[in-house]
Amino acid sequence: MNNKHRSTIYTVFFVLLLIIILVGLVSSRGNYQIIRNKRFNNYEHFGSDQYEINDISMLDSSNGKTMFVKFYAPWCGHCKSLQPVWDELQNTYNGSDGVSVVSVNCEKNKDIAKKFNIRGYPTIKKISGSEIIDYNGSRSRSSLAKFITGTN
Repeated sequence: MNNKHRSTIYTVFFVLLLIIILVGLVSSRGNYQIIRNKRFNNYEHFGSDQYEINDISMLDSSNGKTMFVKFYAPWCGHCKSLQPVWDELQNTYNGSDGVSVVSVNCEKNKDIAKKFNIRGYPTIKKISGSEIIDYNGSRSRSSLAKFITGTN
């Protein structure tokens, strides 16, 4: 085999290898997109949408209820860790007299985040009439429940 044939074989091999790599990248990019979208959907679903506040008037006129509000960002790891506890609190207290446990997605509701001076996530506040109390305690269910009920 002479050098010209060897060079042609190497060129063909290189082109085929390049095609295989490009096809693999295109198909893996598609798979990455699907995985990324699935992850994004998980970020978007923070508990029940029924308890998601997206209008500032919902916090301003709480109909005499004490509102326990979690201000969060969908990408926040601490917010994701808190979510199972928050779901339990919503199931326990929502529907009871005088208390609402709700969430505000600050990425979607920047006006609400600005009004309540939210600077970090998650931020938890208790709103009762015109009184706003910041929560700075543990994120355990029992500590948060005590804050809700005022027994801390």
